[in-house]
Amino acid sequence: MLLKMLQDFWKDPNNTSFTVVLQKSATAAWWPLTYHFQEIVYIPAGTPNFFSRPRSGTYLPENLQDAGDEGGADRVFIQGAPFDTIVLFKDASTRPRIDPHQYLHACLGHYSSDYNHLPSLLPGTSVCYFQTQTFYEDWKTLRTLGAHAPQ
Repeated sequence: MLLKMLQDFWKDPNNTSFTVVLQKSATAAWWPLTYHFQEIVYIPAGTPNFFSRPRSGTYLPENLQDAGDEGGADRVFIQGAPFDTIVLFKDASTRPRIDPHQYLHACLGHYSSDYNHLPSLLPGTSVCYFQTQTFYEDWKTLRTLGAHAPQ
């Protein structure tokens, strides 16, 4: 789904935007695609009064709390999801998030699989602004920790 969204987005990025609600699953094969989106909301598992649905079609609607102005007319809150949930957004102005592998790719210039152990050596590399000083300091850190060019 995320791949299709990204493919559609690049067909007309100035007139396309997406909002998607997903289970937070950092180990899922599709998770790296979420780095193209902005995380708007993080919802911990079991958060009450976050999800709502129309009253009709619910089981025992008289036992459910009205969603009121937050949910809209004739809507009730339902139980929270049993897993962590995130809300992601993307439009033409969304800045992608950068994971440690992307950071090293940019800093080391197309680094190979020989460098795959390095992200764990860099503290705090979740965001990189690609400044020369930042790159120099991080490379000094890596060299101090035993990084070297692959043979």
